[in-house]
Formats: sequence, structure tokens, C-alpha cells
Amino acid sequence: MVFSRNDIIAKNFSKVQGGYDAEEVDSFLDALADDLTRRDLEIAEEREKSARMSAQLQQMQEQIRQEASAREQSTEADAEARELIEQARLQAKMVLDRAREEAQTVVREAKEQGELIVTRKKQEAESAPRLRPLAQRIYSSFIGIDPRFASENSEKAARPEE
Repeated sequence: MVFSRNDIIAKNFSKVQGGYDAEEVDSFLDALADDLTRRDLEIAEEREKSARMSAQLQQMQEQIRQEASAREQSTEADAEARELIEQARLQAKMVLDRAREEAQTVVREAKEQGELIVTRKKQEAESAPRLRPLAQRIYSSFIGIDPRFASENSEKAARPEE
């Protein structure tokens, strides 16, 4: 049974002959009621204090969870950023390697074409003296000159006037 201050104060005892001194009992019960009141107040204060501390603990636990989550997200973001940087480096290297290969191919093809042109021009230059008499005969027959005199006239025509 739970007693309150009022229960103790309102309690009346029956009177018996040779019983306890009523004033002494009343005085003791008043002191006991005061002590219970003080303890009830202390308990109420401790409960309020405990409730505040419990709320603070919950807030701190939530803050710790949020910080842990933020750290985890930060760690994940760092790892993702490192991965993206590494991918970008690899892609840049691949692009540079491909550009170098293409540049080497262009240079090689240009050299090959240049060599081919030089070879053709050398061949043309070598075959030009052999074709000259034939060209003079064709030219002479075209303009109607006797081929025996064509070499003199074509040499004069080929020379610029002085």
C-alpha cells in the first residue's frame, strides 16, 4: 500500500488504556509525513532529471548516428571520387595513346606517299630523255614539219627568246 502525507496525518488511532502517548505518536507521524513529502519531491525531481538526461542521451545517440552516417557517406564519396579520377586518368591515357598511334600512322602514310611521289618523279625524269624523240616526231607530224628538221625547230621553240 502506498501512503501519502495526508493518509498519515488523517489516520486516527483508537484510544486504549495504557496505550501510547497520543501527542508523541502525532508528532512522530507528522515527522514521518514530512519526510515522505521530501522524498516524494526528491523522487519527482530525479525523475524529471532522468527524463531530461534520457532525452539528451537520445539526441546524442541520434547525433552520433548522423555523424557515423555522414562519415560513411564521406568515405563512400571519397572512394567514388578516387574511382572517377582513376577512370579519367585511364581514359586520358587511352585518348593520348590513340592520338599518338593516329599521328604515327599519318606521319608514316605521309612518308610513304612522299617516297612514292619521289619515286614516280625520278622514273618520269629518267624516262623523259627516251620519250623526247618520240614526242618531237608526234609534235612535228601534228604541225606538219618534216621530222628531219623538227629537232632544230623544237629546240628553238623550247628555248626562250634572248
